[in-house]
Amino acid sequence: MAEIQISKYDRRSYLNQKPAKKTKFRSREDNMPQEILTGEKLARAAAADFRNFFYPFTGPSIKICVEAANYPCVRGSGSNARIVIPNEMAEEVIDTPDKLHFHLLIIGHEIAHLVHKHCDRKDRDKAESRSVEYWADFYGAKVMMTLITYGEKIGMIYRPFYTGQSKLEKALNSMGIAVGRLVESIYVEHVLYPAPAERVSLVSNGITSFLRHELAGKVHSPGWMISVPMRILFGAPATRRLMNDPEKISNDLSLIKGARRRHLEVQGEKTAIIPGLKPRLQPILSLSYTISYAEMERGRRQTWEELDRLAVELGEPDLFKEAKSSWSTKELLEIVT
Repeated sequence: MAEIQISKYDRRSYLNQKPAKKTKFRSREDNMPQEILTGEKLARAAAADFRNFFYPFTGPSIKICVEAANYPCVRGSGSNARIVIPNEMAEEVIDTPDKLHFHLLIIGHEIAHLVHKHCDRKDRDKAESRSVEYWADFYGAKVMMTLITYGEKIGMIYRPFYTGQSKLEKALNSMGIAVGRLVESIYVEHVLYPAPAERVSLVSNGITSFLRHELAGKVHSPGWMISVPMRILFGAPATRRLMNDPEKISNDLSLIKGARRRHLEVQGEKTAIIPGLKPRLQPILSLSYTISYAEMERGRRQTWEELDRLAVELGEPDLFKEAKSSWSTKELLEIVT
């Protein structure tokens, strides 16, 4: 989160979690003792990997600092911007995949703030604050997925947790548990943030967006598009309670439009907010918000084609008919990229 005045976080922080017992991190493959993996080491590995997603001599400087703080945040602006993690987060031992996903979702969220330069100026109003947090939840989930898939350091940490069959399903189940912990400890009702249920939905959307790119042409059945949200939205008791009240998940396009306006302002005349992202990752982590009408229209058509195939597979061909008619082309072009 961008560091803003939020007294509620001082009273209800994830840092109230019981400290983890400091046991050694072990490989699931050889069960040999390894160096203890802490939250700080994981954050530094994630920062290094994200930096390597860009060409040499380009890309962001991602500084990780352990400082007195009630919650993870980005402090400073410009060249002084840094991701701050509290002592308790830095010291927590990462010895389960649930903890690993929990930490990576947090770090991904903060990386999203930093690379979009959200702290380079104050938000104009509460709506703009919600917009940038909205986008950081979505983009941050994609950062997590990209780190575990393409990050050299994070990949070495991640792979021993998942061997054998059904690796993706097991990983998604763990992500659902991690999101539940976010609900219990980070996501609270606050005027400067989307509602907790909406934040869970944004994380789910970010994970799904990543998989759409990764699975394109590899998985012909669109059924996974239902499986993934089910595992994230209903994977833990805390998230299941939120989903019992789906009206809290809004369809307020103004938040997405607000984020886009902010990012276009930051980007200015440049090709991207931060140029130099390697082509392979452009469809996932693009920092360019100037896209053509044709590109947006192509994305719109592709999205509805996928949903139509999913509806047919589910035996309900009109399942998304109302949703399609409720979004005008103009509005949809604002959000589909």
